[in-house]
Amino acid sequence: MSNVYDEGDLIRLTARFTISSELTDPSAVYLQVIGPDRVTGTYAYPATITRPAGTTGIYYRDVSLDQMGRYDYNFQGTGTVQATAAGRFLVRRTDF
Repeated sequence: MSNVYDEGDLIRLTARFTISSELTDPSAVYLQVIGPDRVTGTYAYPATITRPAGTTGIYYRDVSLDQMGRYDYNFQGTGTVQATAAGRFLVRRTDF
């Protein structure tokens, strides 16, 4: 099953913002991550979201998966590119 990770993994959430299929930087980029405990983490570029050097329209945030359950996330671009990129994934417990 895709979008299933193990508790303790570090994953990269990525958003690609485009206008007419051309990668374009929004004026501002935000990300909300809601963990299984329903606590929301809120992030913003450039403080806590990264744009790789030499790129346009691509943003990411590395997230440590410290809880078992469902995570929801939503990137939001504002200004020049008004768009969202949302997703969901599951984290399973790893017992050895």
